[in-house]
Amino acid sequence: MEQDLDIPRKPKFRDAVNAVVREREAEISRGSSQCSFEFEDGERDAIIRLFDRLGKGGQTPEDLAKFCPRSPRIFRAFCSISTG
Repeated sequence: MEQDLDIPRKPKFRDAVNAVVREREAEISRGSSQCSFEFEDGERDAIIRLFDRLGKGGQTPEDLAKFCPRSPRIFRAFCSISTG
């Protein structure tokens, strides 16, 4: 069951977050919490740009969503682990 998350106005990975983009999989972790997902061919560069922007912060969810090639649900998951 999907639920709406309270997304910060300008989400940013916390210092303790480690984000790794592999050939066809991305992983986000913080302490003992982690999530990973596979992505399609051609999406890797967009994931890298999204993670880079989340690392720097200062952009709105709408700005960041432009760099998320998949469903908004995955984007909300990024925000939840990176700011929660």
